Order: sequence, then structure tokens, then C-alpha cells
Amino acid sequence: MYGMEIAVKIARAADNKSYSQAYAALSNELRILRHIRHPHIVLLHGAAINRTTGEIAVILERVHGQKLTTFLSGRTSPENMHFFLQIIIDVCSVLWYLHAQKPQVVHGDLKAANVLIELRSTGPHAKLLDFGLSRLLSQTAHSHGGTLNWMAPELIRNPLDKPKASADIFSFGYFVHFAMTGIQPLTSYSRDCIMQMAKDGQVPALHWPSTVAFCEEANTICKQCLALPANQRPVAPQVHAALLGLRATWNHRTQPASGSNQLAVPSLMPPPLQDPNAYREAL
Repeated sequence: MYGMEIAVKIARAADNKSYSQAYAALSNELRILRHIRHPHIVLLHGAAINRTTGEIAVILERVHGQKLTTFLSGRTSPENMHFFLQIIIDVCSVLWYLHAQKPQVVHGDLKAANVLIELRSTGPHAKLLDFGLSRLLSQTAHSHGGTLNWMAPELIRNPLDKPKASADIFSFGYFVHFAMTGIQPLTSYSRDCIMQMAKDGQVPALHWPSTVAFCEEANTICKQCLALPANQRPVAPQVHAALLGLRATWNHRTQPASGSNQLAVPSLMPPPLQDPNAYREAL
């Protein structure tokens, strides 16, 4: 690709999926990525199609990053709160963007495994991947599943129902908890138990280790995202605003005791703007 490093994605049978299922997901991912551009979404360069066999190779940007699970390993401590918040805000901004499209786009499989983290001079930079289960919300759109431990209960109960943005918000509630604690959702529950809880309209309470900073505030955000019924969940702009408020509180608490107006910003975060007027203008 003119000397650029790229990633090439092809369909293959794996992870309990047949080749035909993988091919359909890849074709759908190409269809979705053609219409969206966002700094926290993996960039589509194009596709190569074999006209004889019908095989597709989707050409994507090469993300020089780590899996979110790898990035969080050894970092789940209060002093790294700025990392967690930046990643969470990055992903929330993607949901806001997708849900604002016309027609609306639902990712459909938001989970930790679909987020890579690039380490840049300005801090951790999240990239959302895998749009194979995403949907443009047309009148005929319907859900194509997802990852059970991260799925909204209404999609588990009625897998053929039309997907909604609120289902992404539910998964994002689990994502916030994972990014701050490193705890995968519902790992102690069997598949049958998860299915039954979905039918009964139950969402187990989240466990927050005592070492997690802002666990009460973060738990409030998560509970709102995980609300039942689905129409009680906030929309992405509301969640984004709450997260920015949480980050502002963190920055305030990390001010040095000397009384200086300069924030004690960690080394991987960008330096603060010194002029308050310039700061408001930047926002």
C-alpha cells in the first residue's frame, strides 16, 4: 500500500464460526467501515476482491498497539486513573459518533477484546476494532448476536429484535468497569445462568476493589448504563459529559499542595493550558 504498513483481514473458519459466517461478518464490516471515519476507529484503506472466487481481503490501518487487557496488566492502581479515564472517554466518543450517524450505527459487539491501545506522546489512544456485527439501523436491520458476557439482556432474550443504541450503552457499562478494575464481566456465571438472568431481568451488582479510585462515582455511571429497562439508560452524549466531569474532578484532586494553578498531570498526558480563557476556548 505505497510503502505503508497495513493490516489485511480475511474470512476464515475460527472461534466456532463457519467460513460462511465469517465471510458474512467481513462483508458487513466492509459495508460499515466505508461510511465512518473517527480517530478512535480503525481506518479502512480499501478492499481487494477476487472476482473468480468471491474472496474478500479488507485492508486496514496497522495499529501499533496493545490489547486492552495487556495494557491494563499491572496498571490497575489509583495513580493510573488518568489512563483509565482517557481510554473510557475515547471509546465513549466513538459510540457518540456512531449513534449520531444517519442512519444510526450500532457497533453490536463492544468488549475489551475489540479495543487496542496505542501509546502516544499525548497518552494512551484507544482504537475500536471489529465491526463485523455492526448494523446500520434501517427498517430491516436485525441483531446478529454478540459476546454473551457483554450483551444487553434484551438482545439475549430476543436475538432477532432490531438492535438499538441502548444495547451499546449497556456493553459500555461493563467496559467502564473493566477498564478501571481489569475484571471481565460475568466470568463466574455459566452460559445458562446468564441466559436465565437475562430472562428474569437481572443484572448482578458490580464488584469494585477498594483500591479503585472514584469507585462510587464510576459505579453510578455503570449502573445507569446497565439499567433495565433499556429506555432508562442514558445516551452517549450524557455518558460522555459525566466522564468529562469525573476527569475534571481527578485533575482537581491531583493539583500540588503548594497552591499552584498548574495541574499535576502525569507524564503521558498533554501539558495543561495555562490561560483559563484559552482552556475554555479549547473546550
